[in-house]
Amino acid sequence: MLLASGCGVSPSREVATSGSGKSPGKADDSFDQSYTPDQFSRYGMPAYDRVWTINDQVNVANILAKLTKERGYYLLPKYKSERSGMIFDRLMSAENFAYFADKNQPIESRLKNIDRYLDANCKILTMYLSAYRTKDSHVMEFVEYMGSLMRFAPVILDLLNEAGESFSKEDSRRFHLNKTGDDADALKRVIETFISFLEEPQQFHKTEFRRYVWHLNETMPTYFKRLPKEHREFLMWRLEKVQRIPGTKMLQPELDELIAKLKTLTPKEASE
Repeated sequence: MLLASGCGVSPSREVATSGSGKSPGKADDSFDQSYTPDQFSRYGMPAYDRVWTINDQVNVANILAKLTKERGYYLLPKYKSERSGMIFDRLMSAENFAYFADKNQPIESRLKNIDRYLDANCKILTMYLSAYRTKDSHVMEFVEYMGSLMRFAPVILDLLNEAGESFSKEDSRRFHLNKTGDDADALKRVIETFISFLEEPQQFHKTEFRRYVWHLNETMPTYFKRLPKEHREFLMWRLEKVQRIPGTKMLQPELDELIAKLKTLTPKEASE
């Protein structure tokens, strides 16, 4: 799944360009130019005061892709913006992916929509990443989107487990899940992607960095409980390595608290 590679994003800041080959228009954080709900509605953006369906998510991704390509990243919805914060909140809302956990919905329908949902959200995340890489602000928005992905992953893992239990051993759909669905290695790669952003502290300001660690604190325990001992130990080594990076001192005590919390979740082996 795309999620296993964090939608293909990486922490390195590189110069990104729009489809025209030119850097999109720059936006100053102190001067909010993001589009309002009324402005977005002219291009078919769904109302922000209701839950967005999968089709809505796909539509929103296409609208934002078209507008940013034509006009620049400055119009993207912003975190806590008076102009567009309500749209950004809807983008981040866990209500949008509650559908995947709803056992009243046919399991096959939910499985078929995973890729559509991820494709749409990875497309939007990539826009914020491009804005971030061009120093076009939107760093906090990128952090919040990564936090949303952190919360979304366990829902998908639960769905895949539910599907595996629902299909009989002879069912070809079960074989397909075993080949393409989640496994411990894929989950480990998801977490590695999230940790990798901590390894380049120069990418963030203190507020953004600490907010990112807050998201990790909220979600990593759920992940760690699903991992075998060897994966937990490797990821703990990665986190402890981050602790020794000079630029991450700004994250204390939050990073120490995260590591301490995860260590308590690592059960002792019966032989010890």
